[in-house]
Amino acid sequence: YYFGKYTDFLFIATLVGLGFELLACYLLIPQYALLGASLARLIGFGVHVLVLFFLSYKETQKREIYDYKFLFPCSIIMSLLISLPYFIQLEYSIFINFLIKLIFLLSIVLSIYLIRRNEIDMFINTIIKSVFQGKRNT
Repeated sequence: YYFGKYTDFLFIATLVGLGFELLACYLLIPQYALLGASLARLIGFGVHVLVLFFLSYKETQKREIYDYKFLFPCSIIMSLLISLPYFIQLEYSIFINFLIKLIFLLSIVLSIYLIRRNEIDMFINTIIKSVFQGKRNT
């Protein structure tokens, strides 16, 4: 995403996501307390992701690196997983609780990688090439 002309508008995605999160906090926290704050954060992430996808869809440079059938579900799943620690309370010590959630997240990421290995490797190689070509040009 960082190669095109719409990178100048990335701050808009952050501002829109933040605006939706603040509005959701205002509406949800009085009624649902901590759960409302977690839901507001999830809504903010979701809107942020949608605006990023809209901006990347408008991008015309290097369109071959965008695989929306993979990126959209992956972004939604990762947004849900980011909020996972707020929704699941385990009755263990904080270290064990953190370790269980970390193993769960890593297993999800590994599963996604194993399912879409070729596309992810191609995406990483494209980014690495672009970074190194950018350093040579400067």
